[in-house]
Amino acid sequence: EFSEGLVKVEKGYFNTKYGYVNKEGKEVVPCIYDYIGEFSNELAAVKKEGKWGYVNKVGNVGGTICTFHIIPLITAVIIC
Repeated sequence: EFSEGLVKVEKGYFNTKYGYVNKEGKEVVPCIYDYIGEFSNELAAVKKEGKWGYVNKVGNVGGTICTFHIIPLITAVIIC
C-alpha cells in the first residue's frame, strides 16, 4: 500500500529493518529502522536502536532522534 507515493518495505527475517521505496522500486528511505510509520504531511515516525525521530520522503532524519519513555499513569518523558 502506498503512503504519499512510497511503499514500506522490510529486510531481514529475525532482525527485520524497515524503509520505503518509490514507485520505480528505488530505495528512498533506507531499510535501517526497527519501526517506520506511515507518511503524514511528508514525514514518517521512525525508531532506531530504541530512539524515536522522523524522516522525510528522501530519507533525511529530522530533528534529534530521542529516547521516548512511557511512565505508566504519570506522563511521557523524552530524553535527547
